Amino acid sequence: MIKEKNIKKAIIDVYKDVRFGVLATIWLKSPYTCLIGFILSDDLKKLFFITSDKTRKFSNIEHNNLVSVLIDNRHMFPEKTYLITAITIMGKAEVLKKIPPKIFDSYKNKHPELTDFAASENSRMIKVNISKYILVNKFQEVLELTF
Repeated sequence: MIKEKNIKKAIIDVYKDVRFGVLATIWLKSPYTCLIGFILSDDLKKLFFITSDKTRKFSNIEHNNLVSVLIDNRHMFPEKTYLITAITIMGKAEVLKKIPPKIFDSYKNKHPELTDFAASENSRMIKVNISKYILVNKFQEVLELTF
């Protein structure tokens, strides 16, 4: 069995090379997906992203806070699909009342082009308390990390 620290290393290896993920929420009892710029906490237990409080994803989270985020490194292996790693991140989202300065700085460092958007009055930071990672690599190998 692959050790937890090896799974965490695989997650970090993919995370360092991606800036965006696909967020899945529930809209009218159906899945709804959209792109988000995100960051992960150092302990991999939290994911943060910023969205406008006028978006469908924001409304969906207010009605059902169960979410998942898909990230992958397919851009690195366009002709070698067996090397792609895809990671589903599952958890519960919550809207933060205040954005912690350290988290905001980390977000701006990873997404400098989104700084003005992140600082706008309608923007809200969402924290996802991660319950599970499902990592798929070599096209068939499935590994899980649960918190």
